[in-house]
Amino acid sequence: LDLLDIMYSSTKTSNKLDLSSWNETIFCIEVLKYWNNLFEHGTFVYSLKQQHWDKILCYLTNLYQLLINMNVENNPDNTIATELLLYHSSKLLYSIGELLTIDTSDSISKQLKEEWEKLYSKEIYQQLLPLYVALPSVLNEFSNYYLCHEMVKSLCCSLCVIPDDHLISNTLKPLFHPDDINLTWSDSLQSSFNHLYRLLSTSNRSIQYSSYTLLNKLLPHIAEYLLPRNKTEDENESELLCTLPGSILESLKRTEEIIGQLLNENDLVEEHNLNSDEEAFLSTIKPTSFKDKDNILVSELLTYKLLLNLIKCYSTVETRYRYTLMLQEKKLVDRILSIVLCLIPANPQFIDPYSMSISNITKRLTNTKSMFEYDIQLDPKSEHNSYAISHLACSIYIQCLSLIPALVREWYHKQTKRVRDAVDKVTQKYVSPTLIQRELETVTLSSTSSSMTTSSGESGSVTIKKHSQTREITAIYAIETSRVEIVIKLPINFPLVVANIECTHHVGFSKEQWNKWMLQLKTNLVQHNGTIADGLLHWKRNIDKMMQGIEECSICFCILHTNNQLPQRTCRVCKKKFHDACLVSDGQYF
Repeated sequence: LDLLDIMYSSTKTSNKLDLSSWNETIFCIEVLKYWNNLFEHGTFVYSLKQQHWDKILCYLTNLYQLLINMNVENNPDNTIATELLLYHSSKLLYSIGELLTIDTSDSISKQLKEEWEKLYSKEIYQQLLPLYVALPSVLNEFSNYYLCHEMVKSLCCSLCVIPDDHLISNTLKPLFHPDDINLTWSDSLQSSFNHLYRLLSTSNRSIQYSSYTLLNKLLPHIAEYLLPRNKTEDENESELLCTLPGSILESLKRTEEIIGQLLNENDLVEEHNLNSDEEAFLSTIKPTSFKDKDNILVSELLTYKLLLNLIKCYSTVETRYRYTLMLQEKKLVDRILSIVLCLIPANPQFIDPYSMSISNITKRLTNTKSMFEYDIQLDPKSEHNSYAISHLACSIYIQCLSLIPALVREWYHKQTKRVRDAVDKVTQKYVSPTLIQRELETVTLSSTSSSMTTSSGESGSVTIKKHSQTREITAIYAIETSRVEIVIKLPINFPLVVANIECTHHVGFSKEQWNKWMLQLKTNLVQHNGTIADGLLHWKRNIDKMMQGIEECSICFCILHTNNQLPQRTCRVCKKKFHDACLVSDGQYF
């Protein structure tokens, strides 16, 4: 603790850091290394008092102020000294940021966290964020040594723990896109998003991964601005689609032809149409050289992940429906699937020498892991590996099957038999076992939720049971003395093929009623982009509404549409009600 006074006074009393003095530079480096080790490997930091924290944070803030304003000039020694100090100070900043920003435990006082977020981190990141955004253009000013790459990694990691508020309210130069003129988001939010999205296309993998992480932080804040305005009576569904930031649309348009030249249908068919008796083997992927082709593919795939992650930012069924409808209208689902399936290797596995686990696919203890079971870790400080692009493609494909299964099925059934066979093989062998297990676990959790089990007045309750060995889910809807029991059986290539549904028992309902409910459930599971548990809850709500006397739509025979809307359009002739979405075909009303 005595070192605190020395290091604190060294930056407080001096407004200039002498990089030509290696003794001074080495002292700063050793202090940073010492404290970083304490933060990473010890519990000592939890016993620090407020006065100790103040000195550490003041030291780091002053040091960054000196480094950012440093004039490196053309002196190689000064350049290397700056890189060393930025490397070690960024490592310490990451450790502190992870502790004070991400850690939600009570080990750190609330007052300290507030001081860090509102005072110290704000001052540091206001200086650091512009440097990070300018990294691709200023890297030439640094050395070409290995040290420079490590400094960039450390700097990127330190930005990943920036508080959201400092990312939104920043001092970056304004950067707007003409296509965003109708969006009502703030200038600073728009500039931040556009600056960070540009970094996705850089040639440095650490910068790409860190910019993706930061863009993910911004997604919940921009999602509301992408929604359509409130609907009026004269507007149809096609006029109420979500939109996307102009920078994303421009990038997708720019790379469309290039991606088409890099990949084609034969890549998918030749890679996955293997003999059924072929033995499992590790995919022999040649190490990729980080050239333009790889950078373009990584940037494209990270954009796809951002588009899919946006779905999770919408909490209601209606807003998710609006967003996924936009993806469908812009043919983005077709593009995503066509590309990622060409990048998935015939045997999507990799070796993790540091970990042994039981595979969901082989049920054996192994250090060979499926790229579908273990999601890719987009960590800026991780070592670049030869299967990163393949692993990223696997991550996107399973994300599509989890979030938008109905749209994937629609794409799948439109493909040629050669493509369908290839997609079916990789899905059935590597993806379906993982997704089926997830569905069964989700159903188990939802079976205890109040929305399923609560029965009051004209609302019934649903009891759900899972049968893992047979891949079956039993759901029982009961209201007063009436009940209907159904069994949902998941196929081996789920969700490429929709689940089979059978009614095994019904009491107190007419045959017409439960036939109609079966049709409703099948419609929900076929058209609904969500889990089986979501479909069952939607089915329950439909029956509840019917028991309350609400009229169903005469096209889909459901009361609640997949966008969670009731039938509102009344026919002037037959006086029956219809969903707006059921009446629209290719943007025109019937």
